[in-house]
Amino acid sequence: TDQTGAVFTFLFWNLFLAWIPFLLALAMTGLDRLRAPGWLLAPVGVVWLLFLPNAPYILTDFIHVGAIPGAPQWFDVLLIGSFAATGLLLGLASLLLVHHVVARRLGAVCVGLAA
Repeated sequence: TDQTGAVFTFLFWNLFLAWIPFLLALAMTGLDRLRAPGWLLAPVGVVWLLFLPNAPYILTDFIHVGAIPGAPQWFDVLLIGSFAATGLLLGLASLLLVHHVVARRLGAVCVGLAA
């Protein structure tokens, strides 16, 4: 039987969860371009913030290196690393998109003070 799929199926779920803040950031960007009112944009931002930790969370999956008996550890590192890098990039991209929305809405001075 193929143990790789059974052992690392959680990676697909974690990557799915990492896409959520990115998609919400895209939604916020679209709403901002449509000049949606703040009361409509804010709840999307709150949900984005709740899901944001899922994106870099995949980095913690490196604890599973060596989970497949007989498989080389470099295989586990490459597999988990590709998922972790994708999740991290999705999180950073969503952070950048939301930063631009907040900067447009509140002004660069307010965003600079928060940084």
